[in-house]
Amino acid sequence: MKDYSVILSSLSIMKIQYTALNRNRSMFFGFRRHVRIFLTIVFGLFSV
Repeated sequence: MKDYSVILSSLSIMKIQYTALNRNRSMFFGFRRHVRIFLTIVFGLFSV
């Protein structure tokens, strides 16, 4: 039952994210680009 509630909550979160994605798609892609830049910076710091 606990796993079911976790799956249900994650599904509702995904639904919220999907509606937000449909509402503002360009902002989502800009956010993804920023996340990728941030991850490359973090990995660069750790590799040095």
